[in-house]
Amino acid sequence: MRFSGFLNYRVDTETCRTSPDGAACDDLNACPPSSSCRDGLCVGQDPRACSSDDSCSPAPFCEPLTGQCRAGEWAPHNQPCADADECAGPSFCDSGTCVPSSRSLDCQCLDTPAGGTCWALAGTAVVHAAGRGELRGEEVRCAASCQRPFDHTVVTSPDGTYRSPVPRPICSSGNPVRMPDEVGHWKRRRNGKIVLEPDNLDALAAASMDCFGIELQKYRSWIRPSAGGRRVVGRSLRRERRGSSSVPVAVKSTIFFNGSADPTSSVEAPIRSRPARQCEEPLQLDCRPK
Repeated sequence: MRFSGFLNYRVDTETCRTSPDGAACDDLNACPPSSSCRDGLCVGQDPRACSSDDSCSPAPFCEPLTGQCRAGEWAPHNQPCADADECAGPSFCDSGTCVPSSRSLDCQCLDTPAGGTCWALAGTAVVHAAGRGELRGEEVRCAASCQRPFDHTVVTSPDGTYRSPVPRPICSSGNPVRMPDEVGHWKRRRNGKIVLEPDNLDALAAASMDCFGIELQKYRSWIRPSAGGRRVVGRSLRRERRGSSSVPVAVKSTIFFNGSADPTSSVEAPIRSRPARQCEEPLQLDCRPK
């Protein structure tokens, strides 16, 4: 265990032994602006208070030798904190600074270019995983099927580009990873679908590996606007590999979603009755002997 601080080995007790209460003395501490005798001891009056607006570091403390406020130790990385930006998502401590996870997924808080559209998406991710390997000295087959909710935002621009904010994750690895926003180009197909092709898939895959130990192998999405252009339906497919103990598994996630370009309307996720089980993290696998 490590401690830091200051210790005074003596105070001006000689003066206070022969002086009445209230007499001036020196307590060898520069933080109180004045000191006086009380019951034979030298006691500081109104010590200097140090404060900080940053919730990611403890309140600074007054250094007795100098009387100056000194910064405290940084809070642990990824500790939740309060950010003043109303449009920021959940915020976390990073090197002593409160950093928002990302801009809010609310379209009213995102910068939408002229002629562009912000789509608020809500859906369900259906997850299937399968793999084989050795678990506690026995060859096993592992599988899992579950579903989880999906909330996302996509901003499309008339120049053929798009951006999708990615919330800052709490990494299972404990690494201070900054997940980049997904950015790319969109293309309109003859069947009315708009295909989203990420330009930074390698960066997303690297961050996913550093944060969760998940190898992102494939990812694609499409949306299809309604005739009025204010509603969309869409789907995403994500393939990845991840490990559970010594059993690597291939995971396929199919995301079914609805969306709206109207910031005042709510978006209802399409209902998927199967699988009924809700996903947990880490992914809970059912492993059986081969």
